[in-house]
Amino acid sequence: MTLFIYIMGSSAFSNKQLNLSSTVTWNRNGITFANKSIVGIEPTTIFINTNDTIYIVNRDKQKILVWNDSQSLNPTSEIQGNFTNVTSLFLASNDDIYIDDYQSGNVVKRWKSEENTFETMMYVNSSCYGLFVDLIDNVYCSMRDEHQVVRKDLKLVSMEPVLIAGTGVGGSALEELDRPHGIFIDINLDLFVADYGNHRVQLFALGESDGITVAGEDSEYLTISLRGPTGVLLDVHKYLFIVDSENHRIVGERPDGFRCLVGCYGVGDHLNQLNRPSSMSFDSFGNMFVIDTSNHRVQKYKPMKISSSTSINQPSLCQIPTMNRNAIVFTEESFSGWEPGSIFFNANDTPYIIDREQRNILIWNRNSRNMTNIDIGNFSRINSLFLKSNGDIYIDDGKIESTFHFVLTCLSISMTICIVR
Repeated sequence: MTLFIYIMGSSAFSNKQLNLSSTVTWNRNGITFANKSIVGIEPTTIFINTNDTIYIVNRDKQKILVWNDSQSLNPTSEIQGNFTNVTSLFLASNDDIYIDDYQSGNVVKRWKSEENTFETMMYVNSSCYGLFVDLIDNVYCSMRDEHQVVRKDLKLVSMEPVLIAGTGVGGSALEELDRPHGIFIDINLDLFVADYGNHRVQLFALGESDGITVAGEDSEYLTISLRGPTGVLLDVHKYLFIVDSENHRIVGERPDGFRCLVGCYGVGDHLNQLNRPSSMSFDSFGNMFVIDTSNHRVQKYKPMKISSSTSINQPSLCQIPTMNRNAIVFTEESFSGWEPGSIFFNANDTPYIIDREQRNILIWNRNSRNMTNIDIGNFSRINSLFLKSNGDIYIDDGKIESTFHFVLTCLSISMTICIVR
């Protein structure tokens, strides 16, 4: 059974627009695809083309690392260049590579694949924290320190770009940006901007100077709280994927709203955690690759198979099962608190236990003694818990107004679902 496929919105796109099932989830535990010894200190950018070739910049060694095989531990090849502190990279459909090289020359450069040489393509006044080449050969640069996005037609001789979003002064009005980072241009040439300083994602329709907030702070509809977003992707159904950097997670949109995809357990360096991620990309198998900047690594998250079965682990036992009469202490008061309230095992054998004293949900990953926890907020005496197959957690808080609460594992806030009397 095929769960999802990737298609191109146009044959001119060099990067994949996702065409995923709305119920797809990713394994919350990442695999370290490349560590500090390979990608250097604080990597920032990754690009995966339609052939699943992976490009990552090692800024320490001034190299672009290339993997033709994502199963390989080491890069297949390297592209050496005279550039400094590259913050973004984009691959065009003809395999030409665009990088920002502001610190050594105030320019955006193009590496021509046929000639193996770099050439200047555009002058800029700030590092490009986002680069994109659209369907009609325009290159875009998100200039963080200038609070604007500019564009240059690659068919023109002039190296000077034109302003298309932002005013050049940081601000939160609809026509303004504050330290913009990652950008995405869809097949309609509409511009999506990760507006880092305003904690939102802005949509600028073609030819419009006023943006529309589609996610985050002051969005028209209830979306999700963001903190310093640095990357944005759009799938073929116009659902957003966002690198929520200062919340140390990746979030995604679906028909019923936003959810946390990976990095949903707070900041850290465990396999289920991130530390200030900066960008992301997908391969044709649905694997998600995340630049985990402050952990100096690249994490790979595999998609999980979608099943219509319940989230409850329903064991298959013999007709007359017996259990050992002597129990083993799995956890005790020092871990789970006084009079723990509830336990739930999901279909992956992950136990969830409520510590009512600390107001935490305790989680043990399979085959691990290490415990993580979710702070479930200012609730009083929780007696029950249920986990859906998509990872959303339901709890009751019967002590305060007999209210039944709904907690999303991907959010730092809770949402009341219904009130029971």
